[in-house]
Amino acid sequence: MLSKRCRIVAAGSLTLCDTHLPMTIGLDQIRSNRILDGLPVGEYELLAPSLEVKDLYLGDAIAQAGEVIKHLHFPVTGAISIVNQQENGRIVEVTVIGREGCSGATVVQGSETSPSVALVQVGGTAIDLPTSAVSQHSDRLPYLTKALTRYSLLLYRHSVISVGCSQFHSSSQRVARWLKAHWHRTGFESFPFTTTFFAAQVGINEKTVSEVLDGFERDGIVRLGRQNITITDQNKLAGRSCPCFDQVRVATDDYLLALADIARTFGSN
Repeated sequence: MLSKRCRIVAAGSLTLCDTHLPMTIGLDQIRSNRILDGLPVGEYELLAPSLEVKDLYLGDAIAQAGEVIKHLHFPVTGAISIVNQQENGRIVEVTVIGREGCSGATVVQGSETSPSVALVQVGGTAIDLPTSAVSQHSDRLPYLTKALTRYSLLLYRHSVISVGCSQFHSSSQRVARWLKAHWHRTGFESFPFTTTFFAAQVGINEKTVSEVLDGFERDGIVRLGRQNITITDQNKLAGRSCPCFDQVRVATDDYLLALADIARTFGSN
């Protein structure tokens, strides 16, 4: 029986989504996530019985702030947004998780609860790993522990950049950076975002976001559909972005180099 799918409802309120039906995992799916791709044979064999492929649907909340982390989600396609939610229901994106990482990485550092809301930003699929499996085999997962710890550091760096960007850069620069960041994490150039959803994530009012995107379309940078935004000129978009995108890209590239070193140290398959 298919489970319920949760959505953003009035004023950005979020509801934790149920688990979706698992699907058969292919090796290409494991290889598509950079952390799982580096799993040594021994660690993979320990975790394989617990790994499942799950669908990610736009708007699903897979974790709530302060609630126990029960699953790690490693995106294969799509993206997961880490957002801050205020008491009035308003949300703003802090950083985004793509194929380079996973949600819930702080569990290996002793954090049993989620520090923030994790919201599906771009629909797709993810490899689901119950935290109970990580706890059960914790002393036999040196690569995964080190990789998740390093990824947590990357997310912290991204969060710091995001705070500075929201304070010091124009709405146009922030919109451009946001689109570039999602392209960088997913490889997609088209996103199923309405202006309302986009504005909520970026933390800019909808009228301003609409004006910025209309200007981008006139300049041939994006193409706007009824419920989607497509990047049409990467170079022009990069020119409109603030320096924060390059900072995020460099930090991510440094993380990927470190991840490769970790995989070599612990004997990647």
